[in-house]
Amino acid sequence: MTPAGRRRGGVLVCVALGALWVISGVTAAHADDSSGGGGNVSVTVDDGSTPSPSPTSSSTPASDGSGSGSGSVGQGGSGSSGGGVTAPGGTSDGGTTVSGGSTTVSGGTSVGGILYMSGLESQGVPAVNPADGSVILWFSLRNISQSTIDADVHFWMTNPLGWQLDAADVRVSALKPGAIQVVTTELHGVGQWGFVNAHATLTPPASIDGIAVAPVTRDAVAYVFPWLGTTGAFAVLGSFAAWYVVRRIYATPAAVSVA
Repeated sequence: MTPAGRRRGGVLVCVALGALWVISGVTAAHADDSSGGGGNVSVTVDDGSTPSPSPTSSSTPASDGSGSGSGSVGQGGSGSSGGGVTAPGGTSDGGTTVSGGSTTVSGGTSVGGILYMSGLESQGVPAVNPADGSVILWFSLRNISQSTIDADVHFWMTNPLGWQLDAADVRVSALKPGAIQVVTTELHGVGQWGFVNAHATLTPPASIDGIAVAPVTRDAVAYVFPWLGTTGAFAVLGSFAAWYVVRRIYATPAAVSVA
């Protein structure tokens, strides 16, 4: 290949690398909170599943063991993500299924034979702001005692180094015998960590129906795509590749002396 041909080839390679970098950066930067799971991971800790609720701190209205109804707005506790959501409603079949028959409560943990707590589930939500990004957390809670119960739930999220990123408290009020609630919140400030550890501690009354009940903690791992770090790595690699190609093409040949 002639020197002119090599130069043209080098220019084409640099242009292609630059275009790839721009396209990857623009695509990642347009990650939207309403993407509904694009690039997200839902991690389930038990054998069952619960419906993915709208993002905010709340405890959805309980459903009785029979009958049907629609969700309403619930109020969240303290923390950076207070507020309410429209909760899923539907038909309950024997106290095991809610939200139109699409959610089956199974597996999970029985808290002293008084409460049934499903596994903690999580969904990562990326954001255009590289310092933001959030995780929606939720679990289902069923009262299998003979008393109406109030309970507190503390959610918190830590990075891989164990530093707390955000926390929120949710109040479960007047959970009737046989009723089921989906308790949910949204924690913010994931940033560019990618993987984060999420936790939820349920604190029921110390004694229910004469039985001592202790707090229970469930854990989950959530993933939020770190678009800034990823595109930055692509930019560094692309710049190095372009520098290497240009250096190879335009390298100055060493002078050869003739004796």
